[in-house]
Order: sequence, then C-alpha cells, then structure tokens
Amino acid sequence: MAREIKITVEGNQQEEIVLSNSEGKQVVIKDNSTNAKTLFELLDFEPRNKYEIDVQDAGKVKQKVFDEFVSLLEGIRDGINKLLEEQKSEEMASSDKSSEEVGC
Repeated sequence: MAREIKITVEGNQQEEIVLSNSEGKQVVIKDNSTNAKTLFELLDFEPRNKYEIDVQDAGKVKQKVFDEFVSLLEGIRDGINKLLEEQKSEEMASSDKSSEEVGC
C-alpha cells in the first residue's frame, strides 16, 4: 500500500543539517557531506511511496549550503514522485485495456 513519506529538513546550532522522516528515522549531516545510501535509507524507498519535503529553519548552517541541499532533496522528490505518477498512469491504462478485452 502506498504511503506518504514526509522528510523534514532543518539546521541546528552545531551547523549540521538534520533530516528526519515521518517514519521516525533521522540523519544528521555534518560538514555538509552525506552519501546516497544514507539518503536512500532515510527515504525508506518503496516504489509506491509519495514524498513531501518540509523545510524548516537553517539554524547556523550557511543559508546557501542549506538551500542547495534542500534543492537536491526536492529534485530527488520530484523525480520519485514523477515516476510514481507514470507508474499509476501505466497501471490504469493496463487496467482499462484488460477491462475492454474482458468485455468483448
């Protein structure tokens, strides 16, 4: 079953970016570095999930760095959500085609 996963992004007083998801997972990014595996685990990726980004205050993180990281996450979110919409469209088209074949 599809879930909506909310990713919250905020900076803290230690100049770290804190990411958390609606499933209770949290990642702290220090020195502006992370890796794909960490983000993948935070997203808790499943093909039918839909993602939302909730941007909070940057804290003591440099605003440009914070904004660029948010932009990266939004790009990932948009790509995943676009794939989800395409998958839904294909499933509906396939379902409609099956219904037409059965009705003949």
